Amino acid sequence: MKADARLKGLGVYFLYKDTDSRNTWPDSRDFQDWKVRLFDTEVLYNTNIGAHKLLAGVNLRYRTINDSPLYSGGFKEFRWSVFMDGQIELADNMRITTGLRYDWHPLSGGRISPRFHFFYAPVKDHIFRLSVSRAFLHPVFTVSYVDISSTTDYFIDPPFPQVPIPYTLALQGNRDIEPEKITSYELGIDSRWSDHLALSLNLFYNHYSGFIRNNWDYQVYGESELF
Repeated sequence: MKADARLKGLGVYFLYKDTDSRNTWPDSRDFQDWKVRLFDTEVLYNTNIGAHKLLAGVNLRYRTINDSPLYSGGFKEFRWSVFMDGQIELADNMRITTGLRYDWHPLSGGRISPRFHFFYAPVKDHIFRLSVSRAFLHPVFTVSYVDISSTTDYFIDPPFPQVPIPYTLALQGNRDIEPEKITSYELGIDSRWSDHLALSLNLFYNHYSGFIRNNWDYQVYGESELF
Protein backbone atom coordinates (compact mmCIF):
# COMPACT_ATOMS: atom_id res chain seq x y z
CA MET A 1 0.00 0.00 0.00
CA LYS A 2 1.27 3.46 -0.93
CA ALA A 3 -0.01 6.90 0.00
CA ASP A 4 1.24 10.45 -0.41
CA ALA A 5 0.01 13.94 0.34
CA ARG A 6 1.39 17.30 -0.77
CA LEU A 7 0.70 20.83 0.37
CA LYS A 8 2.77 23.61 -1.21
CA GLY A 9 6.36 22.71 -0.31
CA LEU A 10 5.45 19.92 2.12
CA GLY A 11 5.16 16.29 1.09
CA VAL A 12 4.40 13.15 3.12
CA TYR A 13 4.94 9.68 1.67
CA PHE A 14 3.95 6.37 3.26
CA LEU A 15 4.63 2.79 2.18
CA TYR A 16 3.36 -0.41 3.78
CA LYS A 17 4.28 -3.86 2.49
CA ASP A 18 3.00 -7.14 3.95
CA THR A 19 4.71 -10.11 2.31
CA ASP A 20 4.21 -13.82 2.91
CA SER A 21 7.28 -15.87 2.03
CA ARG A 22 7.52 -19.64 1.69
CA ASN A 23 10.75 -21.48 2.41
CA THR A 24 11.72 -25.12 2.75
CA TRP A 25 13.41 -25.94 6.04
CA PRO A 26 16.53 -28.15 5.55
CA ASP A 27 15.23 -30.84 7.92
CA SER A 28 11.83 -31.26 6.28
CA ARG A 29 9.93 -31.27 3.03
CA ASP A 30 7.17 -29.25 4.63
CA PHE A 31 6.79 -25.63 3.61
CA GLN A 32 6.90 -22.96 6.27
CA ASP A 33 5.24 -19.58 5.95
CA TRP A 34 6.85 -16.47 7.30
CA LYS A 35 5.77 -12.87 7.12
CA VAL A 36 7.69 -9.69 6.36
CA ARG A 37 6.19 -6.29 7.19
CA LEU A 38 7.70 -2.96 6.18
CA PHE A 39 6.56 0.52 7.25
CA ASP A 40 8.37 3.36 5.46
CA THR A 41 7.47 7.01 5.98
CA GLU A 42 9.20 10.09 4.55
CA VAL A 43 8.43 13.76 5.11
CA LEU A 44 9.92 16.29 2.69
CA TYR A 45 9.96 20.07 2.68
CA ASN A 46 11.35 22.19 -0.15
CA THR A 47 11.34 25.93 -0.62
CA ASN A 48 13.01 28.69 -2.57
CA ILE A 49 14.97 31.42 -0.84
CA GLY A 50 15.46 34.00 -3.54
CA ALA A 51 17.39 32.26 -6.30
CA HIS A 52 18.47 29.47 -3.93
CA LYS A 53 16.69 26.16 -3.24
CA LEU A 54 16.41 24.15 -0.04
CA LEU A 55 15.22 20.58 0.51
CA ALA A 56 14.97 18.94 3.94
CA GLY A 57 13.39 15.75 5.13
CA VAL A 58 13.18 12.85 7.57
CA ASN A 59 12.74 9.14 6.87
CA LEU A 60 11.45 6.48 9.30
CA ARG A 61 11.63 2.77 8.50
CA TYR A 62 10.37 -0.13 10.62
CA ARG A 63 10.70 -3.76 9.48
CA THR A 64 9.55 -6.97 11.16
CA ILE A 65 10.11 -10.60 10.17
CA ASN A 66 7.97 -13.19 11.98
CA ASP A 67 8.26 -16.98 12.16
CA SER A 68 11.24 -17.07 9.84
CA PRO A 69 13.50 -20.17 9.79
CA LEU A 70 16.38 -17.90 8.80
CA TYR A 71 16.30 -15.53 11.76
CA SER A 72 15.50 -17.68 14.83
CA GLY A 73 11.81 -16.99 14.61
CA GLY A 74 12.07 -13.36 13.61
CA PHE A 75 13.39 -9.90 14.44
CA LYS A 76 12.47 -6.23 14.43
CA GLU A 77 14.49 -3.29 13.15
CA PHE A 78 13.90 0.46 13.32
CA ARG A 79 16.00 2.93 11.30
CA TRP A 80 15.72 6.66 10.75
CA SER A 81 17.49 9.44 8.90
CA VAL A 82 17.40 13.20 8.45
CA PHE A 83 18.82 15.03 5.45
CA MET A 84 19.15 18.46 3.87
CA ASP A 85 20.16 19.60 0.38
CA GLY A 86 20.75 23.13 -0.82
CA GLN A 87 21.35 24.70 -4.21
CA ILE A 88 23.15 28.05 -4.08
CA GLU A 89 23.30 30.25 -7.16
CA LEU A 90 26.61 32.13 -7.02
CA ALA A 91 26.07 33.68 -10.46
CA ASP A 92 24.06 33.08 -13.61
CA ASN A 93 26.67 30.60 -14.78
CA MET A 94 27.87 29.21 -11.46
CA ARG A 95 26.19 27.25 -8.67
CA ILE A 96 26.90 24.95 -5.73
CA THR A 97 24.80 22.00 -4.62
CA THR A 98 25.58 20.62 -1.19
CA GLY A 99 23.93 18.12 1.09
CA LEU A 100 24.22 16.41 4.44
CA ARG A 101 22.52 13.22 5.61
CA TYR A 102 22.49 11.53 9.02
CA ASP A 103 21.43 7.87 9.23
CA TRP A 104 20.85 5.90 12.43
CA HIS A 105 21.03 2.10 12.44
CA PRO A 106 20.38 -0.10 15.51
CA LEU A 107 23.61 -2.08 15.01
CA SER A 108 26.14 0.53 13.88
CA GLY A 109 24.70 3.74 15.34
CA GLY A 110 24.79 7.07 13.52
CA ARG A 111 26.60 7.88 10.26
CA ILE A 112 27.01 11.17 8.39
CA SER A 113 27.09 11.34 4.58
CA PRO A 114 28.14 14.73 3.10
CA ARG A 115 28.25 15.69 -0.56
CA PHE A 116 29.38 18.74 -2.54
CA HIS A 117 28.89 19.62 -6.23
CA PHE A 118 30.22 22.66 -8.12
CA PHE A 119 28.98 23.70 -11.60
CA TYR A 120 30.49 26.38 -13.81
CA ALA A 121 29.53 27.30 -17.38
CA PRO A 122 32.07 29.80 -18.82
CA VAL A 123 30.07 29.92 -22.07
CA LYS A 124 26.69 28.59 -23.12
CA ASP A 125 26.44 24.78 -23.55
CA HIS A 126 29.86 24.16 -21.93
CA ILE A 127 29.84 23.08 -18.27
CA PHE A 128 32.61 22.14 -15.85
CA ARG A 129 31.67 19.90 -12.90
CA LEU A 130 33.42 19.02 -9.65
CA SER A 131 31.96 16.77 -6.96
CA VAL A 132 33.02 15.16 -3.69
CA SER A 133 30.82 12.79 -1.69
CA ARG A 134 30.95 10.14 1.00
CA ALA A 135 28.44 7.32 1.47
CA PHE A 136 28.08 4.00 3.26
CA LEU A 137 26.04 0.81 3.01
CA HIS A 138 24.86 -1.30 5.92
CA PRO A 139 25.22 -5.10 5.67
CA VAL A 140 22.16 -6.88 4.30
CA PHE A 141 19.84 -8.58 6.80
CA THR A 142 21.24 -12.06 6.20
CA VAL A 143 24.80 -10.99 7.01
CA SER A 144 23.74 -9.46 10.33
CA TYR A 145 20.80 -11.55 11.54
CA VAL A 146 20.81 -15.01 9.95
CA ASP A 147 20.68 -17.79 12.57
CA ILE A 148 20.28 -21.36 11.25
CA SER A 149 21.17 -24.67 12.83
CA SER A 150 20.38 -28.02 11.20
CA THR A 151 21.51 -31.49 12.30
CA THR A 152 21.37 -34.54 10.04
CA ASP A 153 23.12 -37.88 9.49
CA TYR A 154 25.81 -38.53 6.91
CA PHE A 155 26.59 -41.98 5.49
CA ILE A 156 29.92 -42.94 3.89
CA ASP A 157 29.60 -44.71 0.56
CA PRO A 158 30.14 -48.50 0.44
CA PRO A 159 32.17 -50.59 1.02
CA PHE A 160 32.47 -48.75 4.32
CA PRO A 161 30.02 -49.72 7.05
CA GLN A 162 26.77 -47.77 6.79
CA VAL A 163 27.04 -46.13 10.18
CA PRO A 164 25.28 -42.75 10.51
CA ILE A 165 27.63 -39.90 11.27
CA PRO A 166 25.71 -36.94 12.69
CA TYR A 167 26.80 -33.47 11.69
CA THR A 168 25.42 -29.99 12.26
CA LEU A 169 25.26 -27.14 9.78
CA ALA A 170 25.16 -23.77 11.52
CA LEU A 171 25.07 -20.27 10.01
CA GLN A 172 25.10 -17.25 12.26
CA GLY A 173 25.23 -13.61 11.26
CA ASN A 174 27.70 -11.09 12.62
CA ARG A 175 26.09 -8.00 14.12
CA ASP A 176 29.45 -6.30 14.75
CA ILE A 177 30.36 -5.78 11.07
CA GLU A 178 30.80 -2.12 10.17
CA PRO A 179 29.08 -0.63 7.10
CA GLU A 180 30.87 -0.49 3.77
CA LYS A 181 32.19 3.00 2.95
CA ILE A 182 33.01 4.88 -0.24
CA THR A 183 34.50 8.34 -0.81
CA SER A 184 34.12 9.62 -4.38
CA TYR A 185 35.79 12.45 -6.29
CA GLU A 186 34.76 13.40 -9.83
CA LEU A 187 35.76 16.05 -12.35
CA GLY A 188 33.75 16.38 -15.55
CA ILE A 189 33.18 18.47 -18.66
CA ASP A 190 29.95 18.55 -20.68
CA SER A 191 30.23 20.34 -24.01
CA ARG A 192 27.65 20.66 -26.79
CA TRP A 193 28.96 21.94 -30.13
CA SER A 194 25.83 21.49 -32.22
CA ASP A 195 22.53 19.64 -32.31
CA HIS A 196 24.42 16.58 -33.53
CA LEU A 197 27.70 16.79 -31.66
CA ALA A 198 28.30 16.69 -27.90
CA LEU A 199 31.30 15.77 -25.77
CA SER A 200 31.40 14.51 -22.20
CA LEU A 201 34.60 13.81 -20.26
CA ASN A 202 34.68 12.39 -16.73
CA LEU A 203 37.59 11.70 -14.40
CA PHE A 204 36.84 9.97 -11.13
CA TYR A 205 38.55 8.46 -8.11
CA ASN A 206 36.75 6.18 -5.63
CA HIS A 207 38.15 4.99 -2.33
CA TYR A 208 36.43 1.93 -0.85
CA SER A 209 36.83 0.55 2.66
CA GLY A 210 35.21 -2.13 4.78
CA PHE A 211 33.90 -4.18 1.86
CA ILE A 212 32.21 -7.38 3.03
CA ARG A 213 33.50 -10.54 1.39
CA ASN A 214 30.83 -12.93 0.15
CA ASN A 215 31.82 -16.13 1.97
CA TRP A 216 30.57 -18.20 4.89
CA ASP A 217 32.57 -16.26 7.45
CA TYR A 218 31.35 -12.80 6.39
CA GLN A 219 34.83 -11.37 6.70
CA VAL A 220 35.70 -7.83 5.66
CA TYR A 221 38.08 -6.72 2.94
CA GLY A 222 40.49 -3.90 3.56
CA GLU A 223 40.70 -0.75 1.49
CA SER A 224 40.73 -0.43 -2.30
CA GLU A 225 40.83 2.30 -4.91
CA LEU A 226 39.25 2.74 -8.33
CA PHE A 227 40.19 5.29 -11.00
